[in-house]
Formats: sequence, C-alpha cells, structure tokens
Amino acid sequence: MSAKIKGIKNIILISIDCLRFDCIGYQPDKRFLERYGVLPLLDTPNLDRIAEKGVCFTQAVSTCSYTPSSHASIFTGLYPPKHGVQAFFRNSLNPKAYTLAQYLREAGFSTFLYTDFEPHFKYTDLARGVDYFFGFPQYTEEDCLKAFEESMNDKRGYLFAHFSDVHLPYLHSYFEHNGYNDDFLRRIEELSIKANGSAGQVIRECVSPDDIYSIHQLYRYYINLKMDLERKEGFGEFLLDYVKGVSKFDKGRFAHFLDHLERLGLLDNSLIIIFSDHGEASSSFSFDHGGFPYDGVIRIPLIFHHPPTLAPMIIDRQVSSVDIILTILDILDIPIKHDGQVDGKSLLSMMENCFEYEGSSAYSEVWSGCHHSYTMSAMEESMEKAKFIPATGGDIIFQRSYREPQMKFVIHGLDEHELTKMCEDSNLSDEEFVKGLIRGILLRYEDEEELKLLCKHLNEGVKRETLLKGFMLSHGQNKYLLFDLIADPFEEREIQVKFNGGDVNLNFNSKIGVTSQLLEKYKDFILRARETIMGIYSKKIASQEEIMYESENEFKQVRERLKALGYLS
Repeated sequence: MSAKIKGIKNIILISIDCLRFDCIGYQPDKRFLERYGVLPLLDTPNLDRIAEKGVCFTQAVSTCSYTPSSHASIFTGLYPPKHGVQAFFRNSLNPKAYTLAQYLREAGFSTFLYTDFEPHFKYTDLARGVDYFFGFPQYTEEDCLKAFEESMNDKRGYLFAHFSDVHLPYLHSYFEHNGYNDDFLRRIEELSIKANGSAGQVIRECVSPDDIYSIHQLYRYYINLKMDLERKEGFGEFLLDYVKGVSKFDKGRFAHFLDHLERLGLLDNSLIIIFSDHGEASSSFSFDHGGFPYDGVIRIPLIFHHPPTLAPMIIDRQVSSVDIILTILDILDIPIKHDGQVDGKSLLSMMENCFEYEGSSAYSEVWSGCHHSYTMSAMEESMEKAKFIPATGGDIIFQRSYREPQMKFVIHGLDEHELTKMCEDSNLSDEEFVKGLIRGILLRYEDEEELKLLCKHLNEGVKRETLLKGFMLSHGQNKYLLFDLIADPFEEREIQVKFNGGDVNLNFNSKIGVTSQLLEKYKDFILRARETIMGIYSKKIASQEEIMYESENEFKQVRERLKALGYLS
C-alpha cells in the first residue's frame, strides 16, 4: 500500500440507485443523451464538484443490472456465481462471503447502513457486518447521520447510504421536505391527461408523505401510465423525466446530504466513494433496467474522493464494480480473507500512477425470464407454497456478458458446453435435465404436460444427447452475440456468432465494414470472452441460499412493497 494514503478516519459509500454513467459532468461520452436531446436538461453541480476533486472512472462496469446482486458484488468483491445473490429476490448472500462491513468492523470501525429499499439489503443478508441498520420507512438518512455523528468520538466510522431518487418512478423522493414532490404529482397528472384525456384517479390531497402505501399507489399508477405511453410513443417521455430526476436529486436531496457531511467535517477526513448499482437504458420501446446488459445499464459512474491524498484525475481504463472493496482494503492496509478467491483487484496503483495498470475485463449477468404464461403461473405457485419471492424468471439464467471497452460478447441462456455437461451428469434426474433444456434454451419455465412428455421419451429409451440435438434443431435460437462498441455504440447492430468445433463463424446483419484484420480481432476476442465466462461460471457455488422470512405477515409486507415499486407484477 502507498505510504501517502493517510488521514482517512471514515469510509463513506454513496450508492445512487439507477444512475447512468453519462449523467455526471466528468464523463466525456454523452452520445446517448445528445441523441435524444435531453443533455441540456442535465444539471449536476454537486456531483460535479465532488468529481472535480476526485479520481473518476469513465469505464466502470457493474456485474448485474439489478440492485441486490450488483451490491453484493460491490460489498464482497465477488462475481454473482460466487456470492450467490443471483435470481432477483430469491437468493441471499453466500454464508462464506465476507462483506466490507465485516472487514471494517473487525478493524475497529462502527458500521452504519441507510437505504431507501430496506428489503433489498435486509432479506438478502447484504447488511451482514452492519452494526446500525436504518431503512425507510422506519428511518431516514437524517436519523442515520445523527447516529453516525454521535459515534464519531469513539471510533472510526463506515457509512453506506443508498438513495432511490433516480430510480423509477422518476422525480419522486423519500426526502421529506414540504413541497419537494409537487413536481412528481404534477407530472403524474400531466401524463394521465396525455394517456387518458383526464387526470384519472390522481388526487394530490389524498397523498400523505408519511403514508408509504398511498405513495406506492401513485407509483403503480405512474408505472401503468409509463407502459401505456411507451407502447404508443416510445420511451422519450420517461427519459425526459429521468434526466430531470437526476438533476433534481443532485440539487435537492444530495446537496442536503453533502451539506450535512460538510457540517460534520466528514468531507475532509473521509474516503468517499460514489457509484451506482446499474444504470437505465432503452430496449425496443422500454426505458428501464434488469434486462439485457446494454452499456447504458451495466456502465456506472465511479468516483473516489479524498483530496488530501488522492490527486484529481480521470481514468479511461475499464474497471469492474468488484474492484471497489479491494481498493478500499488496500488503502486501509487490511488483508483480504480467502486471498485468491476474490474476483476483484485493487485500483490503488492505477489511481497513483495511471500508466501502471491496464484495467480489467468486466463480467455481467442477468437472471430473468420471458413474460410467458407458464412463467407467471410458476411464479404464483411459488409465492403460495414458499417463503421466497421469485423473479419474473426465477432460476433462469438469461444472459451473461463479457466486455472490453471496444467489444462485448453475450451468451443467451446456457452455453452448448454446459448443455453437453448436463447430458453427461448421471446425478441429474430426467426431470431436472428436461427443465434445464427448456430453461437453458427457451429461457422460460416448463408447463406440466410438456415436462411429462419429454420425461416419457427419456423413460422409453431416447438418449439425452438425442433429445438435446432434436431440441436444438426444433427450438434452437442464436445464443451468442457480438457488439462492436466502436462502430456500433448504441448496440443496435448485433453480430451473430456460431461455433463450429474450434472455429468461429460470424453473421454480419449490419453495415459494419469488416477487414480480415478486424475479423481476426473479433474471433480472438470471442474465444477469450467465452473462455472467461465459462471460467467464472465453473466456480459457481454448490448451492444457493434462499431468502427466508420470520413470519407470513413479514413475507406479505415485503411482497406488497416490491409490487408497489414495480418489481413484481
């Protein structure tokens, strides 16, 4: 560790849920915002003043496109196959994983956590190692800061603060100041008139800032309006709201939070790290997150701020969110437990001398499923029988991506090698094998009759290899995609990839001009990417921890809140 990193008393992590990488001034790549004409609406003076005195990364990449899994990687330095928080709100943290809060508590820090989305951290065990947990609606960030201030004389402190203002529904905040959400209520009325010709059921006077459930009813109404208008007009209306919401947060709640830190003297003696868990991006007629790992979703802002010791700089080399915890521990000279098993690496040498470190590859994954009637019925059945809340795809791995700054490779579902291994696994029952085929190839749940029919074929002597081959011929879809991020920065011209033994075949359904030299570069990258993804997934934990609740009432409350927030149908 560098001898110059001294004088750090506190560690403060600020997570701005859903903040796109290009919504802070230091980021040079504003092409998406310029393309849709919303860049003039972006105004983030407070984020910018932190960035001006910090080390800023322009190519930071998240491991996942939704909140619990991406934060688990940030807290542990592990990719999702190791930390285990994969299917949305179904899996909790691997018991063997060690969190940043645990490291810091053992090093003598008091550990604090504030979040607007309490279930995301409480039930997934992401608060492991936290001494003082503050979650909305029971507490606000003001309560957390007050407790943090009271502990300052005794120990060094670690504070993680997670804000949802930039998240859907845009323009809304849990910041309880008079009139702060008036623009959100006006916007719902405007959208309601646009969609329905009237203000519909929105009655501003019936909404109390203290009544989270009445606010959530407005959430649901806003989301329904969003879906209706997206079908009619595309996502432009909501990109507009999104950018306005980023500016509002910066000049409102975030400014207030920074002022409080400054009054406590924490801006001078603290290492402050600002980031997001994922961004928000367009896909067909949607502007959202949680699906395809587009750059607008998996690229995130990342700032390390400690002016006394870290010189301001902008670093264009690619890094991953799994690098954050390793960097903090390196700065504090805290040794890593289970050395060699973590996936991240320290960025300290890069921050001290940008030319000594070339950056890292970036792996991301998405667990999801198609909006299929079988999927929805399986969800409902699971919610009735078990104490967990499955995602819209439950235990279906949807996509895995490997990114370098110039290219991205994506695998849909299970790789051919993984499917072949399923055929050879004698410990796998016929039923589980058939489920693996359907979920791994079609990315959906199986229905009962389909499952019985395919298992019957196996019982009658059809070999697994034969069933797999026939399944691929009748149902097979392209599973591999390449994106040239230089020629195609908006990821609109996918290059289809096929593997033929040891060779790679590319189908260019695009206008990208390809030279023989570029073709070889593509092939080298694809082979490297596929090998990396398979290597990461080969280290997947043996079993996953399911989220459990203390009571049926607690389970119902969490489910209702997630439904209100738009996470469940």
